[in-house]
Amino acid sequence: MFLLRDPFFAASFRTIGAFCLVTVPAELLLGFALAYLLREPFPGRAAVRVVLLFPWLISPVANGVMWHFLYATSSGILGYFSALLVAAVVVVGALYAVLNRSEVQE
Repeated sequence: MFLLRDPFFAASFRTIGAFCLVTVPAELLLGFALAYLLREPFPGRAAVRVVLLFPWLISPVANGVMWHFLYATSSGILGYFSALLVAAVVVVGALYAVLNRSEVQE
């Protein structure tokens, strides 16, 4: 309950509310205006559409590159940990073989 009485919290809540009340309708109007303008054919319309969609396309590409680097066998973090796991399995297997061999020789 202390948070609700904090003056900084109330001020930040008012700021966020005012920001949302201004930006959401403005972005909605701008989006509808651009959609209305781009529905009619004009020279260069395809290029304008590509320029407008380019930021939307960048996000999946960046995500794919990130996962590619994570899964890379030679440099990725997941490849590193899987190599450690394989090395641990090899060491445990070798120890098991040595212990079994010593039991057989006795």
